[in-house]
Amino acid sequence: MSDLKLQMIVTGNNSGLNTMLNDSDARVRKFTTGAMSHFSKLQTHASKVWGAINGASAATKLIGIGAGVGGLKSVIDDNLAFERTLLSIKFNAQLTTKDLVDLKKQAIELSRTSLNSPLDIVQMQKQLANAGLKMQDIRTLAPTVANAAQVFEAPAGEIADLVFDKITKSGIKNERVPQMLDMLYFHATSGRFETMDMARQAPELLNAGANVGLNNEAGLNLMGAMTQRMMRNATVQNPAEVATLVKHGLSHITDPHYVKGLAKVGIDVPSFFDGKGHFKGEGGVDGIIALTKAMKEKGLDNPFKMGQAGFKEQYTKTFWLEMMRSLDAKDTDKDPNLLSMMARGKEAANSGQLAANLAQIKEANFGKIKAAEIEAEK
Repeated sequence: MSDLKLQMIVTGNNSGLNTMLNDSDARVRKFTTGAMSHFSKLQTHASKVWGAINGASAATKLIGIGAGVGGLKSVIDDNLAFERTLLSIKFNAQLTTKDLVDLKKQAIELSRTSLNSPLDIVQMQKQLANAGLKMQDIRTLAPTVANAAQVFEAPAGEIADLVFDKITKSGIKNERVPQMLDMLYFHATSGRFETMDMARQAPELLNAGANVGLNNEAGLNLMGAMTQRMMRNATVQNPAEVATLVKHGLSHITDPHYVKGLAKVGIDVPSFFDGKGHFKGEGGVDGIIALTKAMKEKGLDNPFKMGQAGFKEQYTKTFWLEMMRSLDAKDTDKDPNLLSMMARGKEAANSGQLAANLAQIKEANFGKIKAAEIEAEK
């Protein structure tokens, strides 16, 4: 390019280039003006909505931290859902206005201490309320549920379902819920059946156990240990098979077909149950372990002999075969011993591991970023 041409461009003597630049500048200014106008309207709308809920100062704070149109809309949507959920709790559980104020205050406070969003907390409170728990029980259990959720890597609502089922189906007392969560967390971190799987499938597992008397703390410990043994027969892609194995194994053993088949090899199945159809002993543990040992003594850990005793359905056969093999397992990572796992689970109930892990999460970069994110939502 010659010096003369360059000078024309720089000094603006090139009329064609000037026209192009002016048109481009006009388009940019038009877009910017329109975007700013739209954003300003959204700011005003957000201020009105947020101010109606939390006051003008909170609205100003919200606009200050909003990172853009999408961010503002997300915050508004979450807070509308938060308020709507509170109303649902009030109507469904017939709570007083004071109760509602207390729940809202608790949700905000727990979001700070548990690293769950306020919306996650209030939805968890709603599930506890819908399950029929009284206001005092919700106040007491909500912190335990919220704190466990972050460590279990599961939604607070799923932990709420787990806790409710432990109380109603496994007969766990409210004050023992923290210890039982620590125990289940130990089992969930002892193998391939992971924490989120434990939280998600626990209601089905506990229901299957309760139907045959595997309840209370001893039965819950057995169920937790059992999951890792059963996971040996499931895939990581389909951990739900654990619940299927347990449900089939526990429910089918009392069917006439299996009772008759085991009687042929000298095993009296009803003798291991009480008059209510529950396995004998504390939490049903003595009964199911005794039945498992009786099967093993008759050589039924041999699949061919199992078939001769009437075991045809695959899930039922796999469940009891795994139970028998677990009793004298070497207790390695790949071959855990069921009785040893139960002993360790009992110790873990008093370990306070969930609280310790939550404290570490808060100190990690993830926890600090999550806390800042939640503070913005509040």
